Amino acid sequence: MKIILIGAGNLAWHLTCNFIQKGIEIVAIYSQTLTKAQELAQEFGLEQVLVTNHLKKLAQLQADVCLLALKDDVLPNICQQLQLQPNILVAHTSGSQPLNILQHFKNYGVFYPLQTFTKGKAIDFSIIPLCLEANTPNNELILRKLAQKLTSSIYTVNSEQRVVLHIAAVMACNFTNHLWACADRILQREHLDFHILQPLIAETLQKAFALSPKQAQTGPAKRNDVQTISKHEQFLAQNHTDLLPLYQILTKSISSYYYPS
Repeated sequence: MKIILIGAGNLAWHLTCNFIQKGIEIVAIYSQTLTKAQELAQEFGLEQVLVTNHLKKLAQLQADVCLLALKDDVLPNICQQLQLQPNILVAHTSGSQPLNILQHFKNYGVFYPLQTFTKGKAIDFSIIPLCLEANTPNNELILRKLAQKLTSSIYTVNSEQRVVLHIAAVMACNFTNHLWACADRILQREHLDFHILQPLIAETLQKAFALSPKQAQTGPAKRNDVQTISKHEQFLAQNHTDLLPLYQILTKSISSYYYPS
């Protein structure tokens, strides 16, 4: 299978790494910033690959699949500009953009890996869920064959379901990681190491899946421990005023969840 890769960011780095490992040929890498595409190609020794920041250069290429590994805010514009051979299956990798954003192509679909990616941080792609959608059963089959080379965790997910999944992922990953960053800042002020929380975080994650997030919940908001909550609020008001509203919103959310009025 031959791939045209649009994008040179975090996801593109991981796709390139895994495509090479699985013997999948990349025939071109496009990025709006040429140096980023060049750096990606050079890092993985892709000297024979077309590297460009001009979409028109992709128009005559022969390939099986063109993957759009782009940020959501630039995806629609690139989709409108992109012109390819009609037989090529064009698929975006977005969790929030619908399938029909690609409907001006003959063959199109979605190839959405449900994971957080950071360039240079190796990850086991074989356990990553890949969510697929396509405009025809045959195109979904093509995407499934590509997915099977990367992972055993493959799901057919429509556009409406994928938006819901993406919202859940943002809450479970992005919001949670931000709270860890807030916790790290609080600890740093008192010269405490963030790693002291690692066993706690690991146990919380394990319990969430062993039981359920609702059953695993602990803490002062769950206990309705007004005295402890007040003490925390006083500390934040004195030392981290910007975190006080966040603490109060989450405390109220937990309390309302377990003690609905």
